[in-house]
Amino acid sequence: MIEQIEVLIRLQSISNELIKLKRNKEYRYNDITDFKKKVKEKEMVVEEGEKRFKSFQVKMDNKELDLKGIESEIDKFKVQLNQIKNNKEYSALKSEIGLKEADKSVIEDEVLKMMDGLEEERNKVNELRNDVKQDEIKLAQLTKAIEDDVKRIDDEIKTVIARRDGLVETLEKDPKHHFQRLIKSTDGVAVAEVVNNACQRCFFTVTPQTINQLLSEKELVFCLSCGRILYMNNKDVVFPK
Repeated sequence: MIEQIEVLIRLQSISNELIKLKRNKEYRYNDITDFKKKVKEKEMVVEEGEKRFKSFQVKMDNKELDLKGIESEIDKFKVQLNQIKNNKEYSALKSEIGLKEADKSVIEDEVLKMMDGLEEERNKVNELRNDVKQDEIKLAQLTKAIEDDVKRIDDEIKTVIARRDGLVETLEKDPKHHFQRLIKSTDGVAVAEVVNNACQRCFFTVTPQTINQLLSEKELVFCLSCGRILYMNNKDVVFPK
């Protein structure tokens, strides 16, 4: 049985290697997901910037319409001014034109400030767009690199699985059955070492009887808590009092 235990330990080592490779593959895909999330967040910022820009543009367009309306009124009053013969009406209309000119000046200043603000918003949006484009290029490069890594990992996984399957065939019927059953039903760890009188997978304290069974090396010994196949490398055992 000791030879079978040694094979099981080697098989678990190979299974641990498989677990590590599969996790690495998962982590590499997570890198793509995380970067896509980052790009998506930036795209949302661009959309918000574009909304602000459009809103700003509408406000400025409305101000320019107001300005054109006042200019139209001033032109109309000037035409009327040339037609008035009464000094009182002339003065009143002249005063009205002056008020409109003042309003026009205020709106012109507002339009100029809004034009500066609009230009600033446009520059911000353009910078954000360029940033997103650069990230999209980086994402494509990252995706390609990760796909290459994953292909390499898949090749390694196939090699390791073939090595594991070949070694499984050297097991006797009973150890083979239990190993294959536990590999499927657990998280890929079918064999656990006992250190300091405890299973190193679930940390359940094993009984003196279990220790004696392990020391005898005559049969498969299972953890009473997690059900995994147990083994001991260190045979210097101190039984609890």
